Amino acid sequence: EGALKSVLVTFGVLAAYCGNYFVTSIIYKWGNSFVDPRKRANYSAVKEMISLAGGMILTLTVGYVVNAFESVGNIEGAFIFCAAGMLIFCISDFICLLSIKNHIYPKGSREVEPLATVLKNVFSNKSFISVIILTVLWNVGVYTTVGFLGT
Repeated sequence: EGALKSVLVTFGVLAAYCGNYFVTSIIYKWGNSFVDPRKRANYSAVKEMISLAGGMILTLTVGYVVNAFESVGNIEGAFIFCAAGMLIFCISDFICLLSIKNHIYPKGSREVEPLATVLKNVFSNKSFISVIILTVLWNVGVYTTVGFLGT
């Protein structure tokens, strides 16, 4: 019984990740096709700020709620709370996708830069190199510690 539950949960999580990675790039490209190309950077920046702030608030709130459930010995209630929250977010996400207006902006003409010029511009940008180094260090830190978080 316990082994079957573990297999089902593992299969469910893997299926959810596969489904997420299968549609995320398609939805991202489709959703951005409705944003005016001249305002796409501003739109993406605001979207990411809202996402980061909301994620911090949500993580803190869920942490407090799960701790409250755990302190009274009701860990199953915590999991049900998390599942209900995920369901609410999925429904909200679906409603947001349905509310995208059907106005596709035409692609503008653009000049094609040679690859050598693009690479020279990218790798001569010190700010970009700094961000790449910090991202690598962050990922090394995250992936070397994530296995020990349960300990």
